[in-house]
Amino acid sequence: MYPKNVVHSFNIDPTIRDNFWTYALGSTAMWMVDVSINQGTLQRLNAVPTFAHAKMVMLIFFVISVTVKVLAIITGISMYARYADCDPLLSGKVAHSDQVVPYYVMDVGGSILGLPGLFIAGVFAAALSTLSTNLLNLSTTIYTDLLSGFVSKSISERNVSYILKLIVAVVGIVDCGLVLIVGKFGGILQFGISLLGITYGTLLGLFTLGMVFPIANKQGALCGGIAGIIFSSCMVLGNLWYKFHGTLPDYPKPVSTRGCNFTTPLLIETRNYHGGEMPVAFFRISFWYYPFYGCLVVLVVGLFVSFVTRKPNSTPRPELISPMFQFLLPQKHLQRSASYRRSEVALKITAHATEDQ
Repeated sequence: MYPKNVVHSFNIDPTIRDNFWTYALGSTAMWMVDVSINQGTLQRLNAVPTFAHAKMVMLIFFVISVTVKVLAIITGISMYARYADCDPLLSGKVAHSDQVVPYYVMDVGGSILGLPGLFIAGVFAAALSTLSTNLLNLSTTIYTDLLSGFVSKSISERNVSYILKLIVAVVGIVDCGLVLIVGKFGGILQFGISLLGITYGTLLGLFTLGMVFPIANKQGALCGGIAGIIFSSCMVLGNLWYKFHGTLPDYPKPVSTRGCNFTTPLLIETRNYHGGEMPVAFFRISFWYYPFYGCLVVLVVGLFVSFVTRKPNSTPRPELISPMFQFLLPQKHLQRSASYRRSEVALKITAHATEDQ
């Protein structure tokens, strides 16, 4: 029986892959990381001259992102409606689900001069832009956090450039190798979001812990971060392991070949599961929830450890707490933080606090 995991379902079962709550909670947590603490996003925001320009950039980003998401949803609905009676994957016209969109473009707009080429150019441009940004971020992070302590402080910028290029080449080769195993884990979307969920939830939890809760300290952040990484890794890697061995099936929407223009037996795919015992619910949690649960674990563990290890005479630093959550500070610290209300002032105070550390 095909489970009722349609997008408009309000079932709170976290093992359902796609419904209202998976997007409202899980996807929101992932987007919060992408638009607020992601290194690539911060690099772009720091490249503009003023904070007002940064806000304008985020506004433009919001409008374009919503437009792209709406177009993607419309495209998906159109594809499903067009191929409901003759599924390209089930009928053998394409070999993998990732090929359905290019097939749809050729089927609908193949007769329009230049449209298929424009589509391919757009896909390649978007992919290369994202890939180049991520390779740059990863190479600089690896060099700064892992390698800079082992090289001479008098190293020239040219040699640093060579090292960064070597790191990019190695990471690029690893990326190409990962492409060969993506198909084993249910498609590039689920595989990519699952791996991002290991770090995204922990990052969101650490930043939320430090910016929202005055009681948080370094012991709580350390223990919360470790707990979040371990929890997310077990959940994600366990899910991928079961998928790789075929004991955790996917349930796509029902499709058929009854409308195909060739003589074949009627095929209607519902994918009933007749395998062995299903994994425990922990490993069947929807991949959309990984950042959300990872963040939740960091906050719970971090706050508990911070409460246990707090010092009686510790003084919170109001300049490190978000203006929206200044009311959580003790009353005696509210007067000292009165000037920390506008975003421009907050940015300057936080920058000075970072330099003092």
